[in-house]
Amino acid sequence: MNATKLTSPNGGSTVRIEDMIAALESAPSKAEVLQALRYLRRDKVTHALHDTVKAAAFDCEKALEEMLIGGKRSDRTKRAYRDELRKLFSFADREGLPILALTRADCNRFRDEMLRRYSPNNVRLTLAAASALWKYLELTRVVQMNPFAALALPRREYKHRIEPDQGAPIPVMNDEEARSFRRLRRTCSGPKVRT
Repeated sequence: MNATKLTSPNGGSTVRIEDMIAALESAPSKAEVLQALRYLRRDKVTHALHDTVKAAAFDCEKALEEMLIGGKRSDRTKRAYRDELRKLFSFADREGLPILALTRADCNRFRDEMLRRYSPNNVRLTLAAASALWKYLELTRVVQMNPFAALALPRREYKHRIEPDQGAPIPVMNDEEARSFRRLRRTCSGPKVRT
């Protein structure tokens, strides 16, 4: 039996009609497609609702407390974490950002705002505290990724000792104070012994 073939008018490929009918019969029906779309939509809504409930039940302070319980951290370290992370929490509140949905762009904006207000070393400390908290949240599966991971940190500044006669940009002390300080230092170190 000779199969019937369809040929495109512009001389393209030919297709057997039986193959075309078989392909159409094996394709899902309209009802099957609609049912699959309903399942997909239900799964998306369920997932979004789960994320919303998780975000509503999330307490920043409680998560921070849970993170700080592990390990031997002093009260001073715990206080430093709290103080630094409050800057991030207040930024998120001001911007109207859900804390669990922070993106890399939000973290960059936070870093840039911090750099306008604080020294680079202070900003590095704040970003390190935020990264530590998000790493904990990622490990405990509260969030899927840490937006602070590999975030470009500002360059660290090192403090140098500045003498008044070295041309410091801001005078540390005037000449009279410097002379009296040198005199005091000489008297406190004891008499010099000549040899």
